[in-house]
Amino acid sequence: MRRAPAYARSTSRRRPWDPSDLLGPAGECIERPPQDALARLRPLLVNDMETEFDGQFLMRHVEALPFELSEPARLAFEEWNADEAQHYAGFRTALEVLFDDAERDFEALQRRAPDFGPLASVFEDEFRLLLLGAYDELCTVRGYRGNLDLYDRLGVPFGDFVRRVIADEARHYSLFLGVLRERYAARRAEAPAIIAEIRALEGTPYAQTFVLDHDDAELYTGAVCDQAARILHRQFVER
Repeated sequence: MRRAPAYARSTSRRRPWDPSDLLGPAGECIERPPQDALARLRPLLVNDMETEFDGQFLMRHVEALPFELSEPARLAFEEWNADEAQHYAGFRTALEVLFDDAERDFEALQRRAPDFGPLASVFEDEFRLLLLGAYDELCTVRGYRGNLDLYDRLGVPFGDFVRRVIADEARHYSLFLGVLRERYAARRAEAPAIIAEIRALEGTPYAQTFVLDHDDAELYTGAVCDQAARILHRQFVER
């Protein structure tokens, strides 16, 4: 198991979990499925690894925004960042174990570069940023759940790893929602328009931003995205 990348720094109170506890130090608990399943799994695992890798770009972008995060928001993003690095490590290990030529996928990571320009409007202040983070994490929960049948082909330990990832994404949603409720109750009336704006950004070509990586139209259907927007509206605006 590779160590989490250096960008996974965090001063949050929660200690990040280590995927090697589930997958083994070198991924030896990952099972090799039949070749047809491997062929279906490779693009899925590569996409998962790439998106989790892109978390570093989002964290750097957040740190460079022209406003300082409140302490609760900062801690929420630091915890999110540390967890995403562990997710990246787990998916990378699966590729390393299963595919002899996985090095080409790892080399491609170094050529990735983000473009946050098309999403600039939802990074204007902490309130919008938290709504974006909450919406995106809620969508991601549904995405990972939708592929559990494939992940489970790699054995119980890897299935458990993905379920731990899902639990993390759900907790991240709760963290962002908690900060919204704590600090921005007075701005609830603004939230519906911002949530609608975020929802409308779905379909923007993905540019290594971590958020809104929902290009899989079969998985991230309009219904899934609409439901995420409704849940966020109900749990923040209508609460």
